[in-house]
Parts: sequence; structure tokens; C-alpha cells
Amino acid sequence: MNSSAPTNEGESIGFSHFWNPLGAKLDKPMQLRVGTVVCAWSDLLGFGSPLIQSIWKPDSALWGKIAARLTTAYQIHCRHTPAPGEFMLTLNDGVVRTRVISAESNECLSLSLWLRAAVWAHIDVNKAEVSEDLHGTRTVITGGYRAFYSFPEVRLDDLVINYTRKEPGVSQLAKQAGNPFLVCNPEPLQMNTAFSKAYILDDAGSKAGLQGSSIFVDQSFLDVIEELCTSTSHYRVTKRQNEADFLFAVEYVNPPPDRPWCLGMLLDRQPGSVRLHALSSSVYRLKKFFPNDENPEEFCFDLESRQ
Repeated sequence: MNSSAPTNEGESIGFSHFWNPLGAKLDKPMQLRVGTVVCAWSDLLGFGSPLIQSIWKPDSALWGKIAARLTTAYQIHCRHTPAPGEFMLTLNDGVVRTRVISAESNECLSLSLWLRAAVWAHIDVNKAEVSEDLHGTRTVITGGYRAFYSFPEVRLDDLVINYTRKEPGVSQLAKQAGNPFLVCNPEPLQMNTAFSKAYILDDAGSKAGLQGSSIFVDQSFLDVIEELCTSTSHYRVTKRQNEADFLFAVEYVNPPPDRPWCLGMLLDRQPGSVRLHALSSSVYRLKKFFPNDENPEEFCFDLESRQ
């Protein structure tokens, strides 16, 4: 039987001509939308060593330690998730945060809040790791593009034949089972090159000069900020190099009292030159982060003091 053929019963209660909801999704023409994105990839260090030592067969005690470590990191990241606009995904011992950059006039502020959440989560995870004599986490922050091209998910209800439904809407079978995910292709991560770069850099790790439980900022992230600031009259980028540091800040053109910066980053003066098969770039280690809601002369997140 032709899967797109209509049925009299389906037509009588308002269903489309598709055999099931998945048929409608598969038949929908591709609508490519490319946008600018940023990504922060945080990865627990030394995570694989106990698995390797156990020959990938952890006993119950080791499983308990693994689960406790993952739970702590996951819960900390969830505490530092600004909404709306951010998407976060956990992949075993890694956490991906990504944000699609919009054309809104306050996008620099939203990006600043996104970055503050990533930095704060990194600090708190490291604090928890140190308390348990663990290795800490490394975070890599990048910029790039995302190409949304197709439907983001398939759920159980998408497979249910339309003519078996007593009424339009979610089927009884799906309701009883909780309508679980069968396929997940989240829009924020569809062909996300910032995510790809962050993963490549983190995977290279010390081979690319990204050593220890630090935050590393790829040049592509700074490029996104500069491009964003050129499209608005509310912010401007300022740069200043000292003997040992490189200050990269986004200033308010008309600053509120005691808050001249929308965000600020004190980076290593000289970036690390990364040359990999898949990627060549310059990567800075973040030394201090200045949030939007504090006077930079009075407060910052000092990552060096936490190493």
C-alpha cells in the first residue's frame, strides 16, 4: 500500500494524507537556515583512566564513583544555565553549551550572561573536583556557524499509524509510554561548526597546548564578538596588551553607573598556536573574567587563583 495514500477514516477526523506523523516530517522540503553560534565544551579530566584500569568492566564500587562524579558535574552545570537562548547537552563526561547569536540589540548582554554561566560552572565543577581529589575539568570556548536543515526529533507517536487513532493528537500508545525520543537531532547542534571545533581542540588536549583544568578561548569566539559589536551602536570592543596579559573587553557606548563593560576577558598575552590536521587556530588561556553586572575594578572571576 502506498504510505502516502489517504484513508477514508483518517480524512473523516481531519488527519493529513500522510500514513503517520513521521511521513509528514520526511516529506517536508529542506529549509536551510545558517546562523552564527558559540559553543563551550567542558570535559572531565582523567575520566577514562579508571575505566582503562578496570579493562572497561567497572565493579559496583567503581560504577558508584563514576556516577557520583558525573552527577555532581551535571547538576552544577544545570544550576548555571541562563534561559532562554541556551542549549545544553551532556555526552558521558562532557557538557556542551551552545547559543545561536541573534540580531537583537541586546545580544551582547545575552552572550555575556551565557559566558558568565559557562565560566561559573567551570569554576564550581573544579571546586567540587578538588574537594574529592579528582582531576578537574577543561573548558574550550569557540565560535562558528550552525546549519539547521531538518526536523529535530522522532518520537514514538510519530510511528503510530494515523487511522488507528480514535481522535487527532497524541495516540494512546504514545501517552501510555510517555512518548519517548527515538531519534534526536537538536536544532542548535545541527551541523554546528563551533561544536566541532571545541570537540577537536579538547580532544587534542595537551598535544595542542591545552593543558590542565583551565578555560581556553579560541580566536573564533573573539571574532564572533567583534562581528556582533560592529552590528550595533550600543557596544564596542576594546583591546589592550600588557607585558603578560591581553585584555579583550566589550564596553557600553553609554555605560550605566560603575559598569563600563558588558564583559571582559583577561587572556594570556601570547596565544597558543594550534596546528592540527583538521584545524589551525590561535587559542588563549582565560585568566580572569569580568561579568556585566560588576565594576571590573572591584570584582572578577579569577581563574588563576583557582588553579
